[in-house]
Amino acid sequence: MKKIINILPLFSLIIIFCFSIIFCAKNEIDFDTTPEDLYKKMVNNPAFEENPAGESFCWHARVGIDQYVENYLLTKNTDWLDAGIKYYDFLIGKMDTDPDGYKGWIGSFSRSGKEYWADALVGDAILLTSILDFSVLALENQALKGKYGQKANAYVEIAKKDFGEKWDKRGSWCEDGSYGSYVGVFRFTKTGTVKEWVKSSRAGTSNPFNKLMDAGQVFLRLYRITGDKFYRNRAEKIFYTVKSRFQYFDNHYCWNYWEPLTPGDVNLEKKTTRHWVGVHPFRSGYQAGEVGKIVEAYHYGIVFDELDMRRILNTNLNVMWNKDKVNPRFINSNGLGADNDTTGLG
Repeated sequence: MKKIINILPLFSLIIIFCFSIIFCAKNEIDFDTTPEDLYKKMVNNPAFEENPAGESFCWHARVGIDQYVENYLLTKNTDWLDAGIKYYDFLIGKMDTDPDGYKGWIGSFSRSGKEYWADALVGDAILLTSILDFSVLALENQALKGKYGQKANAYVEIAKKDFGEKWDKRGSWCEDGSYGSYVGVFRFTKTGTVKEWVKSSRAGTSNPFNKLMDAGQVFLRLYRITGDKFYRNRAEKIFYTVKSRFQYFDNHYCWNYWEPLTPGDVNLEKKTTRHWVGVHPFRSGYQAGEVGKIVEAYHYGIVFDELDMRRILNTNLNVMWNKDKVNPRFINSNGLGADNDTTGLG
């Protein structure tokens, strides 16, 4: 395994510049908040009033979650880790138990008109990825392991059972040779209860690539911590699926937000796919996030090589960026649509 480093998405020259300032600054770093204040701010997020559970809760809860580990790495002050544990435990305390005995962040399912509750693969993934970053740090640092090892291992067990095992038992994982994806199983409960499943006739579709790679990040961390090749192989199939959809043109890559993988992704009667296919038109930030996950897979030594990295850089530098270092702007990787342009979304 290659040495894994923290790396930013390659699509943002501004962010890279900001981080250069941080690492060139004096050793004494003055934060505008304390660990305890950060914790209080995050647990009292106003967005939780409208989104107290479910996938939407997870998206809001992830904002700022990486600061605990990042600020510790900058300061070596374990108060940041103590505050992080308090926040992680707050999040885990929000998990409910589904009728099959597995836990998740169960709440309103956004595409059901709030009639049903469900937990979501991506909701689990985006929170557990950051929590496992703490586990990696604590278990690989002998100075931290004595104090934090037990808590770190407890988080690992949650990820193994209530992520890896849960979604397999529910039949969400689908693979074809070297490729694999998670599909929506649409197991709902009635809003306000988690006692029994409500049957649904909805067909499951594969997850879009950003959510699929979120799952891949959980498995990369579980592999790093446990050494179990099952997790490495699972991550590898996920990232192979993404790479297999790359389109190579004029020495750069372009790829869509989603493409069909399983029979359930196609509506044979209507002769169409069950989800639109195309580069995400909202903003280039979607692919920036995806690149961060791809680069992480590269540093784990799976699927992507240096040539892939160079081609992705070419996508950014030669297609997306306006070549203006003072007022940089980005279009999407297919050469169409400025940031926040919603044209073309069906």
